Amino acid sequence: MNARQIKTRLTAVILALLLAGCSGSSVVPEDRFYRLAERPPARVLATPLLHGELAVAPFRGPALYRERALLFTAAAQPLQLQRHHYHHWIDSPPRLLQARLVQYLDASRLASRVVTESAATRPRYRLQGSIEAFEQLTGGSTPGVRVGLRLVLRDAASGRVLLDERFQRRSEVPSGAGIYASVEAFQSAVDAIYADWVERLAGLAAKGRLESLSAAPR
Repeated sequence: MNARQIKTRLTAVILALLLAGCSGSSVVPEDRFYRLAERPPARVLATPLLHGELAVAPFRGPALYRERALLFTAAAQPLQLQRHHYHHWIDSPPRLLQARLVQYLDASRLASRVVTESAATRPRYRLQGSIEAFEQLTGGSTPGVRVGLRLVLRDAASGRVLLDERFQRRSEVPSGAGIYASVEAFQSAVDAIYADWVERLAGLAAKGRLESLSAAPR
């Protein structure tokens, strides 16, 4: 066997080894995407509490909460937030939460008309949300999710604050249940916060403290 044949055979052996190494490597996980579903509200009001158009703005929040990757924090390091590499929301959380809030309040009949800020024509009220927590909780004895939202209702014309409320919800999931169970927990926590906000307004109305908000426009 001459030098050229030896070189050719060595090259073939090296290529075969490289191909075997590639085929034996682990498969790259597939990207998965999640949304918040449109579900019936906890309560449908007999008559709107707010007379006029309610415009819901996109939520605000720290830069990390504006990314599509699902976030998580481990019980051993509660001050650290990390991204899931292959699990994403279908849109940024500020827009997901805005869309779900419009759906929820419209189905609840909270106002005469509920729309996104971009679709508003002559809004009488403006609702601005802020994200203060929106992450999966891993490890520890009670895994789950944590959602913290601030909802500020303003008079659209003057900018005067009519109601400013903060909400925190934690929903548990069974240990080892997987990401999908956590997404369901996110949905439950978000809907519970929106239901609490509707009840807060209904409570003010029942005490006669909502006249300035619910009076029919002149």
